[in-house]
Amino acid sequence: MLDLEDTAEGLRLDLKVQPNARRSGWAGRHGDRLKVALTAPPVDGKANKALIEFLANFASISKSGIEIVRGEASREKTLLLRGLGAARMQELLKDAGVL
Repeated sequence: MLDLEDTAEGLRLDLKVQPNARRSGWAGRHGDRLKVALTAPPVDGKANKALIEFLANFASISKSGIEIVRGEASREKTLLLRGLGAARMQELLKDAGVL
């Protein structure tokens, strides 16, 4: 089951990131996490920057409202998305055919 958790600060989202992909986008599920493919390499924070930009565009929120709270140097990351709730994120993911 996908774990989308509303907190007092915003939505907590667990992701599995695949850098150096052919194209960026949702890549299905990886256990209880969503998987995101990114064309950016995992060096000098490029993949993290691309991930934040991807999520900001996907959810129509500002990049400054997204924070990597765990896994900065890992492929498994936990992010905090301010200004977005779990119900809205589920709706966006369903509309995109991810769920």
